[in-house]
Amino acid sequence: MRQGGFDYGGGRIDLTKAGDAGLTLDETAVNYAASAADPLNRIDLNLPSVNAPVMPGVISAKRTFVNPTTKTLTYTALGTTVSGANITVLLPLFTVKPGKSQKVTILITAPDLPDGQYFGQVNLKQVGGSREQHLPVAFYRREGAVPIDQTCTPSTIARNTGQSTCTVSVQNTTLQDTEVTALSTLDAKLRLTGVTGATQVGSQLVTTKKTLAGRQPDRPVIAPGSSPVGYVPLAAFGITPTPIGDEEALNYTVPAYTFAGRTFTRIGVVSDGYTVAGGTNGSADIQSTPQTLPDTAQPNGVLAPYWTDLDGTGAPGVYAAARSATPSR
Repeated sequence: MRQGGFDYGGGRIDLTKAGDAGLTLDETAVNYAASAADPLNRIDLNLPSVNAPVMPGVISAKRTFVNPTTKTLTYTALGTTVSGANITVLLPLFTVKPGKSQKVTILITAPDLPDGQYFGQVNLKQVGGSREQHLPVAFYRREGAVPIDQTCTPSTIARNTGQSTCTVSVQNTTLQDTEVTALSTLDAKLRLTGVTGATQVGSQLVTTKKTLAGRQPDRPVIAPGSSPVGYVPLAAFGITPTPIGDEEALNYTVPAYTFAGRTFTRIGVVSDGYTVAGGTNGSADIQSTPQTLPDTAQPNGVLAPYWTDLDGTGAPGVYAAARSATPSR
């Protein structure tokens, strides 16, 4: 049986060594609970491992090590991973006094790797001692819901004389407002001549934290067709729309039709984007949240290809008409 990256732990089977780990990491129950609603910053939970389920190319994790011993300890920190990626620890060499703590940043970079799951680890080795520890690292190379894109024009420049203008853009493709901070790192071989809309911090360009509005839900659109096939707008036949508001329904008397083995002469149209065979009967038939069908609760007998929390206020309304035709060959 072949072990995967998630099958390896970060602890010790040898209890004599586990009791003398040298460095420990602590986390609070409050932070654990808060991380359930904050997946973006969950990577900074102070755990003895690092897991980045979304890593667009560069990501960092913060960890705080505590020295519980009575002696000052010095450690080297070295990251290892697959070819094409790098795990860098800042600080790579640090000293912690007894009872004190040291914060480090674990930087994972893999801008050119194909999308997929990768693994590595951070090795901690005591300087002048025998203590050794490691933190497993896992990262899934893929863009997040708020991707950052950079384009440069021209894409290549001549040495010492060329100049290029690069634009960094962030797009929120989720349905929720999201706070973002864009960061771009300048290659050490390039010289920055000007910045617009960001702040230069060393070799990095950083924007202040901003809230990007989420996108609006998709709306179904049917383009008008041509007779006798396709969708033809009823307005073209002089049909007048009936106004409808938010969380409202309209019932129409129609020629008899069969639905699910029953015959009806009414049909209800709900502003939330669905119809009810036999018509609506009270507020129980008007639901903004789609049911998990089949469901014995009202509304029943629904046709719901566009069921969502729509609002008909201010729109033209519902177009309804009965059409009869003689089949032709």
